[in-house]
Amino acid sequence: MKANHLLIFVATLLVMFSCKNDKQEQKEQAIENSVEIMKREMDSIENEASKVEVEKNKSHLKSNEIIGVWEVKNDYNWAIYEIERYKNSFVGKIHYYNDGTTEYTKGDKKAYYFLSDLVYENGIYTNGKIHMLDGSNYQVIITLKDKDELELKMTIEGQPYTEIWKRQKTN
Repeated sequence: MKANHLLIFVATLLVMFSCKNDKQEQKEQAIENSVEIMKREMDSIENEASKVEVEKNKSHLKSNEIIGVWEVKNDYNWAIYEIERYKNSFVGKIHYYNDGTTEYTKGDKKAYYFLSDLVYENGIYTNGKIHMLDGSNYQVIITLKDKDELELKMTIEGQPYTEIWKRQKTN
């Protein structure tokens, strides 16, 4: 119980017991007033809790917008990745990867998870770790630019690197 509710409750009890010699009418009116105040306070708390829950649900739904299959084509590679939710974070697995020297397809072996620990905070996806095929790891931040485009940022060998991923259209 919040402190102000406790104070109202205690005040009601004090009014009840301090009115020993007063008329019954005054006691009942004091109790009625206290009950009305508590009802308004409880309604206010319920409304605030409801608003917080709605915002939490909106944030959760917005965070799920990253889920899907994404294609990357640039000067270094061509790849198809899938991002999915795993517990309280997101992970990514490779469907296809080709950098001119290494080619990987989903059918080669079990799914290769290359992205882990990505979490949604304040409109961006942070704390992600990219696990490269050569064994190196990089921190990554991903921003959803629009519903069909991701911007991935990381630092490779001390240099900033940005990559754009496009959502694959489903038929």
